Amino acid sequence: MPRVSIRILKKEAKELEKAEHEEKLEKFEEEAIEAIREVKKRRTLLRTKKEKKVFREIVKEYKPEIHGSLIEFTPPSGWKVVEEYWIEEHFCKVFILFSEEEQDYRYVVVEPRLSPYETEVYAQTYLLIREELEKITASDGVDKETILKDVYAKVLNEIGIDLDEKGYAKIFYYLQRDLIAYGKITPLMKDKMLEDISCNGYRKPIYVFHRSYTNLRTNVTFESEEELDSFVINLAQKCGKHLSIAEPMVDAT
Repeated sequence: MPRVSIRILKKEAKELEKAEHEEKLEKFEEEAIEAIREVKKRRTLLRTKKEKKVFREIVKEYKPEIHGSLIEFTPPSGWKVVEEYWIEEHFCKVFILFSEEEQDYRYVVVEPRLSPYETEVYAQTYLLIREELEKITASDGVDKETILKDVYAKVLNEIGIDLDEKGYAKIFYYLQRDLIAYGKITPLMKDKMLEDISCNGYRKPIYVFHRSYTNLRTNVTFESEEELDSFVINLAQKCGKHLSIAEPMVDAT
């Protein structure tokens, strides 16, 4: 009988030792997995910091006192400037013109002029950035402009495009205007002096109702039917509306 008891105790001891060994192995595995996770986390943080550092390095700050004006405008013959004001300082300005001969006023939007190279860069970056923005959801506390700046820097870095300060600022202005705001009519939408904007079709000037000068013809025009259709669809989407053949009209007020 005692021998049997001893065998049982030995068996229990072995089982206990085995259980303790397995427990140690499990604990070791958990610690190893946690260590691997920590290493991956640190690598991710390091990579993110490096990427952000690269983005900051290629961001170029435009300073008008150093780099010169982005706006150039000379009124047409027979027209004179009676008023001018900024819609977005350094980037977009409105000129109210008057013609003695025609006894008429005009509303002229002036934005930065892109060089052929800058126009090509804009076209390339616009498509890439639009795809990137579609993958990103703006988080709380982060506005769309901040997200656009980061994506803009990232895309320029990836495709290896170098721009001077003026070119960098001009292209970002148009990306912000066309991807975040209202495209061509953004200056009109931002002008607090306007009460109404009317578009009667493509290749026709847009008209506005100005608080000081009433009805004015502008220099803003949609050049093609496709451009106008695309604008209308995008505007409806921004307002959370849907356009279709069955419902061709939308109230976006």
